[in-house]
Amino acid sequence: MNSQLRRKALAACAALLATARDTDHTTKHVFPLTDALQATAIGQHGCQRLLDDPEISKLCKENYLGPWPSAEAKRSMPTGSLGYEYQKRIDEFGLEDLPSPSGSFIDSDHAVYINHRLRHTHELHHVVLGLPITVAGEAAISTYYAAACYTSSAVGVLAAWILHTFETPADHDEVWSGIEFGISLAKKHGPLILSFRWEEYWQTDLEKLRDISGLLKSLELSPFSG
Repeated sequence: MNSQLRRKALAACAALLATARDTDHTTKHVFPLTDALQATAIGQHGCQRLLDDPEISKLCKENYLGPWPSAEAKRSMPTGSLGYEYQKRIDEFGLEDLPSPSGSFIDSDHAVYINHRLRHTHELHHVVLGLPITVAGEAAISTYYAAACYTSSAVGVLAAWILHTFETPADHDEVWSGIEFGISLAKKHGPLILSFRWEEYWQTDLEKLRDISGLLKSLELSPFSG
């Protein structure tokens, strides 16, 4: 193992343990872990498998960057719409409101685009799937990304959530229920949640959108519903 790889591996291990122990400040710790894993040959193999999906391939070839209204515009959308519910979540939890995505992506390096889309639509996926901002909710979406999108960084993050339950056993059952739910979504829908162009439906009622996308029946079985 060369010295650079060794340094990245040590930083990734430190990030894994820090994320597991300090789940309230995930973004402070996690990126050395996710970046190190995505940069590996295994991460590239996962990206190539994901590109076998025709809808994902289309997104990459188009460098698709859908409309992303301002925070104020989303707040003024109809109650219950995707945009309204997304911004409500951002405001309620004091999350950073993302700017409209911009930039171009090198056609031969689709991994850059895929990583960008994963990060930019992460909270959008939480809203569509009805996932809470908890370790269990994050475990569910990390499991889905790993199983359906072959995302190596999600494997590392998921490991952190599992390790968290060793130290916080009260979260054990809920986290594993989230993992089970993520697996079920991956088995039934594949990478649909990443490939679906949610950005075209900001003003659509969220329940109607879940039906349009084909997710509604699966979400009725969510451990986080009700």
